[in-house]
Amino acid sequence: MILTIEIIEDDMAKFKILKKKVDTSKWIIHTSDLGLKNWSWGGICKKTGLNKGFLDAYNAFEFIVDQAVKWKVGYFIIAGDINEERNPEALLIEKFCVQIQKLVSAGIKTIIVAGNHDLDGSIGSSTSISYLKALKLENVYISDLSDDTFDFEDVTFHCLPYFTKHQLGFDSIKDLQSYVNNWLSTKPQGFDGTKKNIFISHYAVDTSFHGNEIDEVRLPFDLMVDFDYVALGHIHQWEDYSSYGVNGGFCGSPYIKNFGENVDKYFNLVKLDKVDEEGAVLYNSIEIPSRSFMDIELDATESDLSEVLATLKDNFDGKLEDTMVKVRLRTHQRFNPKPIYDFLREQKVFHYLPIHWNIVQADRKLRVSIDDTLSDLDVVKNYVNSCNIENNWLPKIIDIHKEIEDEIKKD
Repeated sequence: MILTIEIIEDDMAKFKILKKKVDTSKWIIHTSDLGLKNWSWGGICKKTGLNKGFLDAYNAFEFIVDQAVKWKVGYFIIAGDINEERNPEALLIEKFCVQIQKLVSAGIKTIIVAGNHDLDGSIGSSTSISYLKALKLENVYISDLSDDTFDFEDVTFHCLPYFTKHQLGFDSIKDLQSYVNNWLSTKPQGFDGTKKNIFISHYAVDTSFHGNEIDEVRLPFDLMVDFDYVALGHIHQWEDYSSYGVNGGFCGSPYIKNFGENVDKYFNLVKLDKVDEEGAVLYNSIEIPSRSFMDIELDATESDLSEVLATLKDNFDGKLEDTMVKVRLRTHQRFNPKPIYDFLREQKVFHYLPIHWNIVQADRKLRVSIDDTLSDLDVVKNYVNSCNIENNWLPKIIDIHKEIEDEIKKD
């Protein structure tokens, strides 16, 4: 419960304080794709001795947990991919448990569903989060090797972890897709309207991958419309599917992992006790502070290295500290990149990627003085010579030109 104070001015120009209690026990925080890993970028933090790339992921997760504790929410959802790898290091497990313990101490019910990065892939094998189930922590509910239903006084969570076809004994993705479709279509039959129903899963949806043919299960929109809120993981960008009649969607990953994910990051705050005019549960996205990623593209086709450096200094001097930087150079040929890397290091960037070279061929233009004595054949010869074409090709090109010229004269 949070106590808010609203100040209202009365007719006597005096202020009176109205105390208003807000029941936050019906609030849900939805996050996913934590991607905890000892990333190789950023170097080592001198204060903690930890890799800075890992700290980006960890600090983003901690920010969300701290908001949950501060607001005293009732529920906390992690929709898969806690770790980036299936066998996380002991350090990652320890740090993850530190945050889970915060939620446990605050009495927040935490529901965790396994994603594809949490799975070993073997039939009957544990996942990277199975140890949490074995510990039987109070108010921590794990769905990893089976679909699960967690029923509470005001809400029911229907959990469908990421399964591979082999885990369920299927021979094809088509069989697994049929299983998922049947699971989704039968769930609403048990809804009696007395409580909210939340669906949690780590599969993609019909519009994922933007046309790429990926052999993976998709969650059909028409089979999710009866849920009061849909909490998904797997896609690292925030997406809302209200236009398909589905309340909810992907909250996205909580931090920027690479330039392909260089978008604002969010978690979703769901309020079970608030509905819109059509009766849909209200939720909103909360932005997560994230590191700046700078993608610098320079056209150096008419410039040399000194001009490139001058452009970088004029536009970015003092603006790149602690940022992730990628430099793209469009040029006719590669040159020594060391002075550019030296500049980036002087700027104390968080990390820079190797320069992306876009090599383009130089424009080949024939520059001929105005001279009425030049024949068409002379122009062709001059052009061929300017292109440095092998000598054995010159007679062939001239013969082709003569044939074309003769045909034109016939016409």
